[in-house]
Amino acid sequence: MPPPLRAQAVRSPQGTVPRSFKFRLADRPPVRRGKGQVRIVDSTVFHASTQVAAAVVDLEPGGIRELHWHPKADEWQ
Repeated sequence: MPPPLRAQAVRSPQGTVPRSFKFRLADRPPVRRGKGQVRIVDSTVFHASTQVAAAVVDLEPGGIRELHWHPKADEWQ
């Protein structure tokens, strides 16, 4: 049997990463809004993300997404 993976870990000559670049958005508690829910991530909860925010919106049947626009930013769908 090979040794455990942690026994084979290689230390980086640059040291450790100060902020993790992993974020599990599905683990965030959803916020209920009418006929659906939303999970939001931004720099207040994911400190490595200083310029980008994201949201996952789940709509129930009959729900509608609110029309909106961003005058100074793109929106990725």
